[in-house]
Amino acid sequence: MTLREDLPPKLWAVLNGELTCSACGQRPPATGNHRRCWQCSRTGNGTAPPCKGCGGPQWFSGWCMDCHPRMRPPLSAPRSCQSCFAWGVLPGRSCSPCSQFSRRYPAGTCEGCGRRAAIRRGHCRLCHCQAQYLAGSSPWDTGPLHFRELGPGGHQLFFASMVAVSWNHGRKDPGLPAAPAPPGRGDMIRPEAVPRQPELFTLPSGMTPWRILDSDWPRLSWYEHLLPAVARTGQLRGWSPSVQEHVRNTLRSLIATQPADARTYPASAVQRLGAGPRHSAARTIELLTDLRLLAEDRPDPGAPWAAKRLARLPAGIAKDVGPWLDLLRHGDSRHRPKAPGTWRGYCTAIMPALLAWAQDHDTLREITRDDIIEALSQPRPRGGDNHTQAIALRSLFGYLKARKRIFANPASRLPANIGRHRNPTLPVPARSEALAAAPMAPDEWLVNVLIRHHALPGTTIAGLTLDDVDLDPRILTVAEHRRPLDQLTRDAITSYLAYRTRRWPLTPNRHLLLSQLSALQDGPVSSWWISERITRWNSTLTGLRQDRILEEAAAGTRDPMHIAMMFGLHPNTAQRYVDAACGRHDPVPAGTPGTGHQPRQ
Repeated sequence: MTLREDLPPKLWAVLNGELTCSACGQRPPATGNHRRCWQCSRTGNGTAPPCKGCGGPQWFSGWCMDCHPRMRPPLSAPRSCQSCFAWGVLPGRSCSPCSQFSRRYPAGTCEGCGRRAAIRRGHCRLCHCQAQYLAGSSPWDTGPLHFRELGPGGHQLFFASMVAVSWNHGRKDPGLPAAPAPPGRGDMIRPEAVPRQPELFTLPSGMTPWRILDSDWPRLSWYEHLLPAVARTGQLRGWSPSVQEHVRNTLRSLIATQPADARTYPASAVQRLGAGPRHSAARTIELLTDLRLLAEDRPDPGAPWAAKRLARLPAGIAKDVGPWLDLLRHGDSRHRPKAPGTWRGYCTAIMPALLAWAQDHDTLREITRDDIIEALSQPRPRGGDNHTQAIALRSLFGYLKARKRIFANPASRLPANIGRHRNPTLPVPARSEALAAAPMAPDEWLVNVLIRHHALPGTTIAGLTLDDVDLDPRILTVAEHRRPLDQLTRDAITSYLAYRTRRWPLTPNRHLLLSQLSALQDGPVSSWWISERITRWNSTLTGLRQDRILEEAAAGTRDPMHIAMMFGLHPNTAQRYVDAACGRHDPVPAGTPGTGHQPRQ
């Protein structure tokens, strides 16, 4: 064991055997102020108390020899993490990822290595790292298949916190200077007057270093030329100093791995290099896009999804549906491209009808108006109406008719309410029970107030901006409708705004609610982010919203216009809530006995 040089004199005496128990003369004393050990002490029970660190047998001054603070190496010396055995400069007994892992997940017995540690999905962090190592080309896929490969063959150890130390020391430097004006298109072109040595050959991507060498001054000068653009874009987009540092690291690796005379950089290379630690692919792609230095070469993520669905159809039907999907995805000179969720929803909605037609037909030319009406009259497997399917079929056959692939459009002049529910179900109160009694975070509190008090939909909540909130006159603008701001909502918004300013002081996003990802962009938060803020109620967003509207309908009069004006609903929808809360009152048909009008005999 390598001893530290700053050991106190009494601990040196214990290690050298000069300070021992006055009774037995074999064991060290209990502490530096005692003369006897715990076994020979007259006041104790003859058993040493457990170690304050690991709970094992105590050695001296309340610690065992492995956990004693003076016996451990200093923080500046590399050591092994006691949880994942990673080697590096650690902030304590464990590395930072293991410390966060142990605080987030409960302790238990690992199913892979059998150790007692913090457990996530039945495995400790060391087994998660081993599963990432076994995943190969997909290092983030740590599913059950890779956990099954954990066996007696051992675990691959790794280094920890080596990059974090140099980065943390760099953060102590003074802030960046004022960003210069954004360079124009002409300023971003390399000066050709500077002589440089052309490359004799190009190294493979696996052998290319991810840093710019000190003697490679053409790449160094180009990298320094782009640094002001990083600072300027960071200030405009509200990037924190750490995000700007990640962009500079990614840009440095990109320039080092690409040819020295490269004028544009492929997006696939940025995405590959940005997957490393202390790198950011998304922010670097935004920077290169603004500077017009990005060459998009990534495959379309929607192409495999569409090809998988078209492979289930006959060749004739797939030949008609494929160009229609391409029009929805990419658009043309007269049509804008649809959002990925829209065209995927259209394809998913019409797929059952296409598969049913494929059993008797080879092309869509043979489909008649009766076939479409029959398909739209069928109930959905998972509930709901066929309104989306009707829109998609109108779009599909309209495209085929415009391209002269069919003689007549069978989807034209369909009934107006085809695919709609004739007797819509009435909303029911939600059974919401709080699963956790912990206090709410500011963002969770505001989302719950907007849903359970104002009954706002998720898209409306995500679309709220700072301009929609006016605290002085107590006005909240929702979908161009001004409503008074009560004290509960005002307190929730005030608390969240203080939290928002403290966490993202530089963000340019004008939306009211922000997430860690949307704070760096201009768009709203996702629907998943809003759903995560109501998980404690064991209910859905739609259920909580319907419960609030039903509560208002039951407390007030049987006036659907009051419900429609208060929550921004259609009068027919408001009537459904009134009928659900107060009972349905259908009009009595004329001619019923007991009514004023009697039919003529």
